[in-house]
Parts: sequence; C-alpha cells; structure tokens
Amino acid sequence: MSLDTLNQLILRSKEDTNRVNFLLLKVRDHVAKIPLDSVGVICKEAYDLSQKLDFPRGRVNALLIRSRPLIIKGKFDEAEKDLLEAAEAAQTHNLYQSLGAIWNNLGVIKQNRGNAVEATDAFIKAAQAFEKAGNKPLEAAVLGNLGAIFLNQNQLDKALLYSQKAYNVHWSLGDTAKATYFLMNMATAQKRKGDTLATVPIYEKVLFLADKNNKDQELLYAALSNLGEIYYQTNQVERGLRLNQRALTLAQKVKSIDKIAFQYKHIANAYLRLGNAREAERYIDLALPLTKKSSENFR
Repeated sequence: MSLDTLNQLILRSKEDTNRVNFLLLKVRDHVAKIPLDSVGVICKEAYDLSQKLDFPRGRVNALLIRSRPLIIKGKFDEAEKDLLEAAEAAQTHNLYQSLGAIWNNLGVIKQNRGNAVEATDAFIKAAQAFEKAGNKPLEAAVLGNLGAIFLNQNQLDKALLYSQKAYNVHWSLGDTAKATYFLMNMATAQKRKGDTLATVPIYEKVLFLADKNNKDQELLYAALSNLGEIYYQTNQVERGLRLNQRALTLAQKVKSIDKIAFQYKHIANAYLRLGNAREAERYIDLALPLTKKSSENFR
C-alpha cells in the first residue's frame, strides 16, 4: 500500500484497531521515507491507542517497530526496555511471529554490547518463536546465524548442531543453495574438530550440491580445495589431484593469485607423491613467480 494511500486512510480512520494497523503499516513499509524521530511519534500513538482499545497485537508491534530506529541510533537501553515489555505481552498472547522478531532484535542489542552468551540465548529464543509461528524461512535464517556465531567462537559442537538445524529447514523448503551453505559450515566445524572420517561425506555432499547448483563458485571452490586436501591426508592422492585441478581452473577464472598459488602448491605436492617429478617441477616453476605476490600461502 502506498504512503499516500495510508495517510488518507489514517486521516479518515476512527480510534479503532484499523487506525492502529494503518499507523504501523506506515512506519513498517515506508520507514525509509519517514524521519527516525517521526517513527517514534507514530509508534507512540499506535501504542497508546492499542492500550486504550486493549489490542495486544498493536501494542506489541508498536514497541517492536519503535525499537528499530532506537537500535540504529545506538539507544540500546531504550530499545531493550521496549522489547522486553513487548516480549512479555507477545508471550502472554501467543504472538509468536512478533516474539521471534523481538528476541532477534534483543540478540542484536546483546551483540552490540559484546555480550556473546546473552546474544546467543536471545537468538535461540527467536528461532524457537519462529518455529512456533510456523515461519520456516525466518527460523532457518536465525538458526544459520547461530551456527555461524558458534563457528566464529570455535564452539564446534554447537556450530554443528545449529548449522545442521538450518540445513534441515532450508532443505525442507527446497532451498538447496542455502542448505549447501550451511552444510559447508558443518564440514568446516567437523574439520576443525579433526574428525577426518566424519568430514569426508559432508564435503562430498557439499561438492555434489555445489556442482549441481553451479551458481556459488566460491562455495564450489572451497569444497573442491578442502576435499582435495582431505583426500591427500587419507592417501587418495589421485582423487585429491583431480579436485585440486578443478579448483585451479576456478581460481584462474576469477584471477585470484592467492588461490592459484595455493592450488599450484598442492598439485606439485601431489605429483611428487605420485612419483612424477617432471610434472611436480613444472608446477613448482609456475608457483615460484607467485610466491612474491602470495607469500602467505607459501610460508
């Protein structure tokens, strides 16, 4: 609904729930056209009218929408106060869609304050609320965010758990591209745990899906390179070599010196292990000029 249409509806409306909904639609859908301070004023009117009408959904959404500009302006204490009030009301009245958004915003506030534990607790509550609301895309997004957070914190068991959950939900939605991304996070977590046997089938599935999708070249490169490295570690040198040669082709397409140098190194090592000194020397000669530009990969 256009902003002009909403303004006309608000002008003609009475003090009823329709007016509350029109006010909230205005600030939700057209926030880019409304000054941040005005968002607060409009939400205050919607909140006060919702209180008068005993309209919990309106009150909850007024508090939720008002919190967003407060977060943008760094007024975390004010935003948190609004959100906690909204969370209590949403929980009481089973408004799970709003409750998920509320806890997600609270998680953002906790992150900005540097409180990682409270942030992840809030995101877990957000995912649970979205699950109860039946909103699988938002549930999956929050689960994936949790998996990435735990992976960055090196909490590998939790990273595996939430990446697996995100993968399962995206897969059930038929979104194989996003499912593959979270499968890759699972593989990364398993690799860091040092569990090579558990890592191989995950990377193989990532490679199969990335090959099939063929849109995310970065993901395909990572799958080829990592699985190739694991094959070397498990003495499947020829299989590893084939994957690293494919990874090299992708690296050359995007002209990434670091990645090209990295693949030259692995391919040279593979040929040495296979007893083909001539090919190994050829790839070493190709790699040497790049060592000056990509010393980090050749330390």
